[in-house]
Amino acid sequence: LDQHVGATNHLDEQREAGPQPQPVQVQQHQLGGRQPILVCRGLAQLRHEQGDGPSPTLADLTALVEQLRASGLSVDVSGPIDATSLPAAQQLALYRIAQEALTNALRHGRPGGRATLSLDVGADAATLTIANTLAEHPRPVGRAGHGITGMTERAHLAGGSLTATAEGDSFVVTARIPVGARS
Repeated sequence: LDQHVGATNHLDEQREAGPQPQPVQVQQHQLGGRQPILVCRGLAQLRHEQGDGPSPTLADLTALVEQLRASGLSVDVSGPIDATSLPAAQQLALYRIAQEALTNALRHGRPGGRATLSLDVGADAATLTIANTLAEHPRPVGRAGHGITGMTERAHLAGGSLTATAEGDSFVVTARIPVGARS
């Protein structure tokens, strides 16, 4: 009886706390013994909770850039950020990649350095490039983060690719997302 009461109390506490996020589960299966494939569950919770509000679009990049400028990062935007014709999923992927790359520029780039953001929307793909000045003496990182991994996963889930490399005195993140059928 004590175990039953304890279990009931635990269930009541869980109900009061609300729904709990489920971890992303990745399992590797063999298809016909030859090709490994990944079966992903819970992709809606890619690395972080998204919140219940509306998903950001590329129209929200201007506000993001202003927030980062207010935080001390000098951001130059190359060309117009007008990609409202892209489907919502591609806009969300590009926005989140820009958000992470610019946040990384603020945290890990050269203090007082600059970042540039450009978005080129072509007939078959949108290419987002964010470059920032590397720190002269990189700060030691206490633990490995998930920033580049998360950006790469987002790009792949949108059917695209991402590179993140040091080029000269800059760190450059480039995401290429196919645009497919536009809305």
